[in-house]
Amino acid sequence: MIQQGRLSLDDTLAKFIPDYPNRDAAAKITINQLVTHRSGIAPFVRTDFGDATSVAAMTKVVGSAPQSFDPGARQEYSNGGYVVLGRVVEIVSDQSYTAYVLDHIYRPAGMTNSGFATKGDRDPMLAMGYFPTDAQGRPLMGGQSGTFGFNPPEPGNPAGGGYSTVADLFKFSRALRGGRLLDQRTTDYVLNGTFSGQSGPKFGFALREQMGGARRFIGNGGGAPGVNAEFRFEPAGDYTVVVLANSSPPAATQLLNDVIERLGSGGAPQNPHVGVSAMRSEVQTLHAEVVAGLYEFSGIGHQTSPGFNVRSETLSRPDTRAPSTIHGWPDASATIASSGSRKARRTTVGRRPRRR
Repeated sequence: MIQQGRLSLDDTLAKFIPDYPNRDAAAKITINQLVTHRSGIAPFVRTDFGDATSVAAMTKVVGSAPQSFDPGARQEYSNGGYVVLGRVVEIVSDQSYTAYVLDHIYRPAGMTNSGFATKGDRDPMLAMGYFPTDAQGRPLMGGQSGTFGFNPPEPGNPAGGGYSTVADLFKFSRALRGGRLLDQRTTDYVLNGTFSGQSGPKFGFALREQMGGARRFIGNGGGAPGVNAEFRFEPAGDYTVVVLANSSPPAATQLLNDVIERLGSGGAPQNPHVGVSAMRSEVQTLHAEVVAGLYEFSGIGHQTSPGFNVRSETLSRPDTRAPSTIHGWPDASATIASSGSRKARRTTVGRRPRRR
């Protein structure tokens, strides 16, 4: 939209949403502050939206809450800000947010197994999220044992909740880096010129930076009870790392951090609790775009080792929108894709999932 001159990073929120509930904030918040988490709009969890399901209705809920800080005062993650940004996209494009993403991201990138579930959707290709619960049935984050609950897929919104596959997210990294989604000047700016932050990861436009030794990765991720997804790629390198889990954080996050550490150091990971250190590879001649490795694991937590073993297998359904199994216990799969070689490794690490 910026390329087309339909909006500017310096435009204020009030220009596009004049009836935003907090009018004083809307007059100060810029598009640039929204995309870089500097708007001061408070973060939200799904239950805060009540019965609001449309982006317009969610925006009214977000705008009715007090600001966390004055616009531009500091940088702090805000999913509420991205709900509002999604509403700006709808108004400027005259399309629904989901339709706009389909037309301008998924289709140009060739992402045929990505989208947003609708309320009541029971697509059997979508993974069920599993999580341990306490005695009252409340989710416990990071646990490995006990009574398990499950969540059906929830409807997505501009702040998250979409579905995808490791193959589709690899396609996205290639499309973004290759200039198929933006022109070359804007692509370079998004991948390299937008990152800032004094402490913790540097945030850019919906992306954050993570270093693995001398390797620079960018991407994003998130999690909730029964779901954890992480995605990183090298803007100037060959590697894309995608980890999807139908279990709670840190299932995917922990494995992603370990893989990036391994790629950055060129050696074994330092964390003895993660099974990637037990990795061995079977080299197969595959197309350059095919994954360099597929890793499956179960039961990853903060303190205990699940007792990994290594086995080789083929990926029978690479585009299944489930991390590893749809109706099994919590598992996760990670794809490490390298586009720089005609040879690729495909190795599976972990235990066979237990069935209920």
